[in-house]
Amino acid sequence: MQRSFNEGHWGYLEARLVEIAKNAERCSMPDNKQTPRVRKLSEAQRASAESFLDNMKLILPILGVNVLRSPENTVQPATAQIVSSPVFHLRRQKDRIDASM
Repeated sequence: MQRSFNEGHWGYLEARLVEIAKNAERCSMPDNKQTPRVRKLSEAQRASAESFLDNMKLILPILGVNVLRSPENTVQPATAQIVSSPVFHLRRQKDRIDASM
């Protein structure tokens, strides 16, 4: 899905990114004297921008950028139970394939 963002979208995203980063408490922004205000967007535009933010929250940690991750999302409690995952097998004698994952 191709998105076409306008100036309002980018202003909204800027304000939301600053808000998320401040709430995550993983960075300081001493040079940022003004806090951007969230721009008013239609419901559809806001949903599109929030979807974009959700994708950023998934991709940035993979790239090693954790500024948007809240501390509670990164620490696993010591009492957490490990749940075993199912094991899948693929066997095809004709091609001598025997794989598990």
